[in-house]
Amino acid sequence: MLIFFLINSDHRISFRKTFLAMGTVTAYGLVYIIMVFLIGEEAGGWRDHYEVSTVTDYVPIPVAFLVLLLLAFGLATALRVIHNAIHKKNKAGLEEYYRTTDAFSYPDIESAIRVLADFSRPLDKGGELTLPRRAMTILEKKYKSGLSMEEMCNIYLREYYSETT
Repeated sequence: MLIFFLINSDHRISFRKTFLAMGTVTAYGLVYIIMVFLIGEEAGGWRDHYEVSTVTDYVPIPVAFLVLLLLAFGLATALRVIHNAIHKKNKAGLEEYYRTTDAFSYPDIESAIRVLADFSRPLDKGGELTLPRRAMTILEKKYKSGLSMEEMCNIYLREYYSETT
């Protein structure tokens, strides 16, 4: 969870994607109901290790299943809200850094992108090359050059590979 919140927060999670979390919960819940209540442990099904049968003595299985789905959806929604809040804070901090730092006080955006590529090159450990599109988008806002993302990526790649080829 901490990795999800603190490290992997470079994108926003839409409300629609919250429903994806429900797919696995629903599938597992249906399999659990079939294996525990329809087949039963005696006939080769699963043991009721969640002790759901104690709840279903008072509440019908479909109602208990619906309550668990609602709880899972609530948890998924809460995690999405926390993740998006951290993402928004990190993004704002990064934008502020690129906008105000002297590290990117160059006469034009091309020079700034070249410095970014020169900075990244020594960090390459032979893995896959990742283009810093977010940083270039922020630099574009700062310099207002009118360059497209494709043009900025081409500048970055030419500089990145200029001393290694």
